[in-house]
Amino acid sequence: MCRKLSVLYKNGCALLKDSLKMGVCLFLAACATEEVKSPILPWTPPASTQQISAKNAFLADVLDYKDSSRRDIPLWVTAYFNGENIENLPQYRGKYLFVSRQIGNDLNVLSQLTGDVEKDFPLLIASRVQKSLTRNIKIYPDAEYGAFFEEAVKAFYDANFEGIIKEDDFWIKRRITQEDGMDSETFDFLTLVSVDKNILVLQINTLLFGVNPSEEPTREQASAIIHIKNNFFNYF
Repeated sequence: MCRKLSVLYKNGCALLKDSLKMGVCLFLAACATEEVKSPILPWTPPASTQQISAKNAFLADVLDYKDSSRRDIPLWVTAYFNGENIENLPQYRGKYLFVSRQIGNDLNVLSQLTGDVEKDFPLLIASRVQKSLTRNIKIYPDAEYGAFFEEAVKAFYDANFEGIIKEDDFWIKRRITQEDGMDSETFDFLTLVSVDKNILVLQINTLLFGVNPSEEPTREQASAIIHIKNNFFNYF
């Protein structure tokens, strides 16, 4: 029987396995001071429909932003908040892009949390790899891939990567309406990181094809593993 994953699903909330002791900031951090102990993020089956908000609707709640007296909000920031693919912007052609987002009330603390992009990058790519592995599956990842899923994500989290470039950082101060109707203010601190596609593809393939599950997969799981390895960049 396949070893159960670190992710257990109950009432839509994920409980994280104690064996993975990796304290890092989530790709989309709910709080700047929260510490996450695993790169394995909660997984939910793909929805049949998606609600798409009006373009640039986030601007209605923006109170201030970095260098607001001298420039507009960068295109990559508006694309990020609109849920668009930043990699489609012409100035980033030939690069894979990753955005680290910190949210909190103290801008100075947020800026200090995003100082070392090379140190933070493994979590960014591990999170994206996890999403890629689960993008088109209709069952839980442990049922789809067996032990391969957890071990693949962990391999990316533990790896060192080359060619990491900090493209930009930006902050936005915005208004949030609480459930009780009261307004509060918060900061979003975004860091844009890039890696040349040719460089990262080699590193991803090396890691992905180097994962040999510690427990033998079933025939169906082995087929799913071969498929995702050979078609990974269609989902990445």
